[in-house]
Amino acid sequence: MKLRGAAHGNAVLVGPLKEYPLGVVDLTTKDNRLVIRQPAADVYDNVLLTERLNGELGLHTRENGEIFGTLNLPESDLGRLRVSAASRDLKYLSISTRSRGAVWDLERDHRVIYTRKFSAAGFEGSLMYADFPKFEETPRSIGVLDLESGGIQGRDLNDDVAVQHGSYLLVTKPRSKNGTSWSNADVEVREVRSGNVLWSRYFPEEVPSITFNTTRR
Repeated sequence: MKLRGAAHGNAVLVGPLKEYPLGVVDLTTKDNRLVIRQPAADVYDNVLLTERLNGELGLHTRENGEIFGTLNLPESDLGRLRVSAASRDLKYLSISTRSRGAVWDLERDHRVIYTRKFSAAGFEGSLMYADFPKFEETPRSIGVLDLESGGIQGRDLNDDVAVQHGSYLLVTKPRSKNGTSWSNADVEVREVRSGNVLWSRYFPEEVPSITFNTTRR
């Protein structure tokens, strides 16, 4: 746990807490009534500043956390990309950075969906499948993003050793409880869209390195 002084005022930010990234402690009253769902925040006297899930800055009253204003940050360089993928017809482009992700319709020069970060992505027509890591109480899941309607659905991904490669999901299932995923294991290639097993093989010894050509079906 770390303590950080407020930008101005008699308060400190404390975190991470058990269920939240940050909390605000009033040093005058020793009260800790405010908790914050995002790791980026600050306090200036009676104003609480937080980063909202959509990337905006939120201005809140420190007394009860009620929001009274928002601010859009100016566009800046993307920085380091963690994930980038394009549809086969080059109509859609998706990217993810350390904390945010988005999908663009390149034909219309329009951002169609803005999300939290994802660790992999693959396209099937106007649908995109993305691996969203665990976030607070939300488990890791394969998100299904409808790029025409903007809707997002998902299904939990309970396999610990699973890696998405475009339209495929590589799952390694060790047979021994104390073993590692790199030996004495079953390896499956699943269709990320349906979860159906397309190929499987048991490796009693070392599991080989597997690569995918995600541009061809």
